[in-house]
Amino acid sequence: MKQEDDLQNMTIGQLVEIEQQTHQLQKDGDYQKALIERGQSYLKQKDYPKAIQCFEKINQWETVADIYLTLGQEQKHNYYFAKYLLGENLIKEAADAFWKAGAFSEAAKLFENLYDFKKAMQAYVKADQINEAGEMLVRIGQPEKAARLFEKAGIYSQAVFYYQSIGKWNDLIRVYHLSKQYMDAIKVCLQHDQLSHACQLIHNIDKTHQNYLQAHILVFTYMIEHQHATQIPGLFYPLMYDRRATRNPKDLRTLAELLEKGKIHHEALHVYKRLIHMGDGTTSINARAEDLEQKLQYIKKKDTLHAYTNRFLLYRLIGQGAMSRVYKAQDSKDGEWVALKILSRDQEDTDHLQAFFQEAKASSYLQHPNIVKIFDYGLENDHLFISMEHLQGKTLQFVLKQMGSIALHDFLGIASQLCHALIYAHKMQIIHRDIKPSNIMLLPQKQVKLMDFGIAKLADMSNHISIQRGTPKYTSPEQILGVQTSKQSDIYSLGVVFYEMLAGKPPFEGETALHDHVNKVPVPLDQHVEGVPYMLVNMIMSCLAKKPQHRPASVEKILDAIGSIQQSQYEETTKERLMY
Repeated sequence: MKQEDDLQNMTIGQLVEIEQQTHQLQKDGDYQKALIERGQSYLKQKDYPKAIQCFEKINQWETVADIYLTLGQEQKHNYYFAKYLLGENLIKEAADAFWKAGAFSEAAKLFENLYDFKKAMQAYVKADQINEAGEMLVRIGQPEKAARLFEKAGIYSQAVFYYQSIGKWNDLIRVYHLSKQYMDAIKVCLQHDQLSHACQLIHNIDKTHQNYLQAHILVFTYMIEHQHATQIPGLFYPLMYDRRATRNPKDLRTLAELLEKGKIHHEALHVYKRLIHMGDGTTSINARAEDLEQKLQYIKKKDTLHAYTNRFLLYRLIGQGAMSRVYKAQDSKDGEWVALKILSRDQEDTDHLQAFFQEAKASSYLQHPNIVKIFDYGLENDHLFISMEHLQGKTLQFVLKQMGSIALHDFLGIASQLCHALIYAHKMQIIHRDIKPSNIMLLPQKQVKLMDFGIAKLADMSNHISIQRGTPKYTSPEQILGVQTSKQSDIYSLGVVFYEMLAGKPPFEGETALHDHVNKVPVPLDQHVEGVPYMLVNMIMSCLAKKPQHRPASVEKILDAIGSIQQSQYEETTKERLMY
């Protein structure tokens, strides 16, 4: 207030006099005193910017700080007060003041000089000087924290370097994944025997990039060297049948030679034929293809199988289909009762043989409590066979014929187990493609088993004749149209089965079923049956969407909905409980 009063009492003449005195001081060479006088003059005039300029020129930081405090600019006050404290050699106080001022870079350097590394690192981070913060952590012996800091900041090259230096392989794989360096991630996975993780990473690679095929070659090499060759088909067929995948001749030749060397003959022949089709039919390629074709002749294929004489004692016929018969039989090797599927002799042509072996291979990969177990396959008295667990129960088809429909509480138990089976099969890259009540077995103790992977295909494998072996009432529109099937095709068939379980009949039947699956909207489930939770109705109807992309994204989504209903309180129907 006194300063304002003084200013009010000053005349223009007095101000002019002050200016003259300042000018004289400058002429006399007393530059500092001149600027002090000039700064004080500007203060009396309340010309704060010019006053600040004067005091800054002569490092009068405390005065500048006071001016900013007068102006209510606290951050700038703290900044210049920090400079004043620094001039007084009060390092700790100056660092704190710079921090308050938001001048984190200056604060970081001072904290580092004070050996307060934690505070220094925090200040560097706040200043967005991640490299400085990371390097400081390394200097004080904390490279893992530095790597995590670089990872969080998206400086992946530095994160990779430090994770490598300390042998943090899982962290290194994660950073490679985040930075889309999938080939490097796969290499590290295989170096540390993480085959499953490597297989998952392959699906992140752009299929149009040559790395997609090269990554498969890396994984197949590992599988062959470590006796995991049975897993190769699960990745091979999606690679070869996906039209988006880039397959250059050089890498294909490498793949074919690798498979042939690993005695994966059928897949090797497939690659050689692809090369010939692409115009790479050199003398060497043609010779190898012919040699493999001879090896894969029916007689020679039988010679590569385990062959038995009178191993199985047939008890009775329990099922018969277009391709095969199924017997209840006793395995003389261990005395266990099995279901023995035998290929009919009149079906021993190339297509049926391929389907038969496909079922054996596909099913043998699957080990899950809700999927029928395959014990062995080979030759029995010169007949192709698959032996599997013998199930004491009833098919869902039989139960539906007896009861018409299934009560909600029983439906939820069956449906959740079917979901678990399909989730597992899909993770193993197997699409069932023939889900229907006759392929679902209900066992005692409320256990459910999914059976008959006879027309299963490896995921993403293109197929244009799938309907020939499917079942019209449960077949997806894309199968009917002969376009590529996917996991969404199983979701459609699952929806049809769920619909029938609750409504007592499938959405489409009779001679027009194929046409209706493609062209007709099904009658909403709740128009056929009452008391079904709306969430379940909506989920089942979404499974029946004509376009695969409009169905649930995965079977896990369906299971989540079923789980929510199971946990909620719903009114049970008076329908008799299902005994199986």
